Amino acid sequence: MLPLMNIADSQVENGKMTGLSQMLSKELAGQGFGMDENQGWFDSGEKTISEICQHGLLEDIKSIHEEDENKLQEPDEICWTALHYASRYNQRDIIEYLVKSCNADVNVVTDDDVTPLHLAVGHNCHDAVRCLLDNGADASMKNNNGECAIHLVGKRGDKELITMLLSNHQTDLQALDKNRRTPLHHACFHGNTITCETLLNQRADLEAQTIEGLTPLHVAIIGGQEEIVKLLIKRAKERNMKIQNFVNISDRNGTKPLHLCARGGLLNIMEILLRHGADVNAQRILSGRGYSALHLAAAGGDLKMCRMLLNYEAELDIRDYDGCTPLHRAAARNHDTVVTFLLSKGAALIIVDKNGLTCFLHAVQEGYTHLAELILKRDESQIYQRTKKSRCCVHLAVINRHKPLLMMLLRNAGSKYTNAIDYNNRTPLHYAAALGDSEVIRILLQHGSNPDTLDIHSQTPLHLACKADNLKCVKMILDKSMISLNIVDDTGNTALYNACRNGNTLVANYLLKHGADVSFADMNGDTALHCAVRSGSLSVCASLLDYYASCDTVNGDRETSLHEAAKGDNADIVVLLLDKKANTELKNKRDKTFLDLAIDSAHDEVLDAIMNHHRLDDTIITIFPGYHH
Repeated sequence: MLPLMNIADSQVENGKMTGLSQMLSKELAGQGFGMDENQGWFDSGEKTISEICQHGLLEDIKSIHEEDENKLQEPDEICWTALHYASRYNQRDIIEYLVKSCNADVNVVTDDDVTPLHLAVGHNCHDAVRCLLDNGADASMKNNNGECAIHLVGKRGDKELITMLLSNHQTDLQALDKNRRTPLHHACFHGNTITCETLLNQRADLEAQTIEGLTPLHVAIIGGQEEIVKLLIKRAKERNMKIQNFVNISDRNGTKPLHLCARGGLLNIMEILLRHGADVNAQRILSGRGYSALHLAAAGGDLKMCRMLLNYEAELDIRDYDGCTPLHRAAARNHDTVVTFLLSKGAALIIVDKNGLTCFLHAVQEGYTHLAELILKRDESQIYQRTKKSRCCVHLAVINRHKPLLMMLLRNAGSKYTNAIDYNNRTPLHYAAALGDSEVIRILLQHGSNPDTLDIHSQTPLHLACKADNLKCVKMILDKSMISLNIVDDTGNTALYNACRNGNTLVANYLLKHGADVSFADMNGDTALHCAVRSGSLSVCASLLDYYASCDTVNGDRETSLHEAAKGDNADIVVLLLDKKANTELKNKRDKTFLDLAIDSAHDEVLDAIMNHHRLDDTIITIFPGYHH
């Protein structure tokens, strides 16, 4: 068979069969072979309708119809019929046969509302499109995206196809898809110049807006289509439109074409717009946070664009809705070349945004060491700037954990700012302690930070380090502190109290060994032992008792640590307190003993521990006088 096939193939000239090849083709077809659109032979015995249509096997289509006249109109697993496949693969003869001989619906749709015409247009199948239109295909039908055939031509950019569609009376030049995009929107975005010109010759609307308020000019810029932008402006002039208005139209978010250029780095298109009157200082008024084109160019680090905008007299220190200038935006993105350029043009370093941040403080907050140093070399006084919350550069470096930057700042400022206080009266050391950052604490202490400074709540860095549960930090601070160990904050808490509340055994033990007072009570009368019981830490409770913490101290509710343990389902702690001779007779404000609370709470393990304890008789006698075990 192989030699026969080779002979047949050799007899095909320019897509036409010679006499010999016609004879051989009949023999091959009789043996189950077909010829595809590239005149290549294949076995057609097990082909699907899709494959039969793809290879243009009209005789096979006829055979299927003769066997089952409904088969060709039944959708397959992806809801395509034979007509969809024939249209997709540009098989005019099969389309004619299906429509005229099989009565196939020329407008049959898939589950995505895709018609055969959609497929033919979408794949530039000229013969199929012409055949479908000649047989009554509805050019106005929309798929599930709301797109007509002419929308798809806009994407493809085929002059012959668009001419065919525009000659059809059902084609709507201004048809809108689900996003209210016209065919011109699609053509502009994809840069199809011929399609755009054809649509514009038919008076397509130059100012049509999508759901987002985007005009064809907007979408051409989004697509980066410089030639289309030129074409649109040219046609707007021909229609005697006011060009300055045309190039300054806003979408629904207040975004103008110039903003899109700045955001996308489209320098050439930007110059075209500026030459035609684009407002260089226009600001995005809604979702754009008041950015001007210069804000966007600076934030994007585009030096050439910044230079062009300033050449067109962009306002150098224009502020957005956050109070930021282009210089702020460049600094916040670490664009040092843009920062240097803007400063060379006279941008003001002293301007603060709504949070009190200067350009320098933006760089510090983001951790840009090189940029911050560059600014300081230009103006040393920037190191003295404070935020709206009175935080200095060292505060910001510590809070944001920028250690290399912190070292640079300390080299430039010395120890001057290591003890600076903010609106909460906190020093950088307070924040390092709260973060549990031992390396930063070491650096600050080496540069003279005072570990005994009280914040607005009378808390020392040691209080905060104990809350952070970091023993290394606690050791470092306590090693330098003279008075912090037993300082009481404005709620009556000591450093030990904070450690016990978190159940941190290592920190609590370290504080106890260094003389922490176990007797302090907070504003509610709770001692460190009360806190340790609530935390459920048996080891912390044991440590406190080893340092002679009282089991029987009552708080504001007249409850002892034993009361707390009974309520909290802490059987082991209950046993520990009973072993330490905790008073079982004391009653709280509601006249209840610890056993009453245990019974009320119904914690079986606690009740079992009490009943099995060697002090059982004492406990029961307390509740039932006269009882003897």
